[in-house]
Amino acid sequence: MSIYVYVEGDTEVLSLPSLLSGCYASRRLKKPIALGARFLMEIGRTAAEVLLRDARAHVFACPDLAPNRSFLGHRWTYSTYEELCELLRREVLKQLGTRTNPDTAAKAVQRLHPHPFRHDFEVVVLACPDRLRRYLGGDADVTRWYTAKPEDQNFDEYPSRVLAKLFSKFRRTRYRKTQDAPRILAGVTEQELSAICRMCPRFGDFVAALRRVLEGMAGQS
Repeated sequence: MSIYVYVEGDTEVLSLPSLLSGCYASRRLKKPIALGARFLMEIGRTAAEVLLRDARAHVFACPDLAPNRSFLGHRWTYSTYEELCELLRREVLKQLGTRTNPDTAAKAVQRLHPHPFRHDFEVVVLACPDRLRRYLGGDADVTRWYTAKPEDQNFDEYPSRVLAKLFSKFRRTRYRKTQDAPRILAGVTEQELSAICRMCPRFGDFVAALRRVLEGMAGQS
């Protein structure tokens, strides 16, 4: 009876355990697993195998929302958050259908939780303006460089690109995903996490769903 969180990159792998330290205190929650640029190609098979191997396991699928242009014209094409969630369910259900009967597949896919990061995981960093400002080494108003609701950043100016510009301007260095994000987010308090979830409702949905599943598992122990 475990929870598996599949993400795209190492930034999430290195940042989530610290950001969600309360959740990761549970042995039920496994360390995030990165599927890389092949996320959409791999998640169906990977999630189906986990869900059938353990009838009480839950899988969280958390790719970036920003679409990979190489998928345009293929079955992985999507443009909205809702379309990506449906695509994830469809891919997992398809793989379940090749491995078991329809009834079992329909029950198993209920333990899949699609929660894409909109538009990439760096949205969480933008939701920590005070931490970001200190890390950049100045008192600049970083928030004027992006929308008040970081999750509303568009595809052409998604969070990691905003951070790249901020680092270039204020720190005179490039933004290093796997080094800078974990350092900025290290030791986030519960109060700070609540603020992040308010600023980033989709991320807040992910955190709330994760906690509900953990609470349900605790009640079954």
